[in-house]
Amino acid sequence: MRNVILIDTSVYLNILKVPGFDQQQQTVHADFRQYLSGNARPITPSGTNRTTGPAKAPASPTCP
Repeated sequence: MRNVILIDTSVYLNILKVPGFDQQQQTVHADFRQYLSGNARPITPSGTNRTTGPAKAPASPTCP
């Protein structure tokens, strides 16, 4: 049976190298590689996707 890794927003921001949110990038990448080499399956909860989006993409202007 495979292990499952739930990726938190802070981890996701480090993996994506988002400036200002990637202070632990080296540690996160090393840990993530170790988990994946152990045949773990990464899962990103939908809430993580919603909270990461605004940090990753610049705010877009709204249409009138």
